[in-house]
Amino acid sequence: LGGNGEATLRQINEEYDLGLDIVTYDGVSIEEELMIGRIDALWQGEIKTKTVIEENDLAIRQLNEKLTYEINAYPFRKDEEGEKLAKEVTEAIKSMREDGTLKKLSEKWFNIDTTQPEE
Repeated sequence: LGGNGEATLRQINEEYDLGLDIVTYDGVSIEEELMIGRIDALWQGEIKTKTVIEENDLAIRQLNEKLTYEINAYPFRKDEEGEKLAKEVTEAIKSMREDGTLKKLSEKWFNIDTTQPEE
């Protein structure tokens, strides 16, 4: 775990008093750790999990229940060039969202619409 996912899981663990022993992994295939029984479950993004399972034909399953919705952000250098690029990327994504291109790309490559939270 790490980043947004780790913070979210720790919050859920505390809020619902789940008593989970949360362990972070770095540079290790957490899916393989699950397959060999070293861990009981893993928490990571839906797209990454789905992709790794499909590409490696892993004998593990992904829960279909959406427990959270997280928004990701991507950093740009904090200088004039970085700010210009961030603005261009933001405008391009906004335009793609408005005309439906972003949804179409999401469905084409991930077989899900990642542009909207689940209802």
